Amino acid sequence: MRHYILLLLGVLLLMQGCSSDDSGEDRRTLLTFTENTAVIPPDPDAPVQIATVGSGDKRVFRYEFTIDSDPQIADSGFSEILIFEVDAALTSFTATGLALVRLSPYYRQSCFCETNDSFPVTSGTISGNRRSQTEWEVDIDVSFLYGSIEKELQVSGIFKLAN
Repeated sequence: MRHYILLLLGVLLLMQGCSSDDSGEDRRTLLTFTENTAVIPPDPDAPVQIATVGSGDKRVFRYEFTIDSDPQIADSGFSEILIFEVDAALTSFTATGLALVRLSPYYRQSCFCETNDSFPVTSGTISGNRRSQTEWEVDIDVSFLYGSIEKELQVSGIFKLAN
């Protein structure tokens, strides 16, 4: 009987650690873009498949949402990142279907997760309008497979030129 009680307490503690109640944790959302860059797809031969941003002739947008780790909870903290590129000459764009795939959109989570790989975004819409040289208004409504899990991401906001 004692083993069952300990097992039940362990499950309850694990469920509490995975709870979506993030009150008290520091959260940040960063919406940025960079000029003269490009999305570098993951290297298929690398042990971890991570898309990165390197030098190029495109404009790369980056959405990043972060929940800081709690020093009192092992393996806490979470971030999700979406990157994509557009032609540097554009002042507005809307991409769905094959046009979306041409933006090289990749999603990645960084956490104590099953995987920290980048996954290509496969469907939805990303659109943007330049407000000024340093600001873009961007709407993201996409879905994709994160491993074997179907995920959706919706983000709207003003992306600012990164320093």
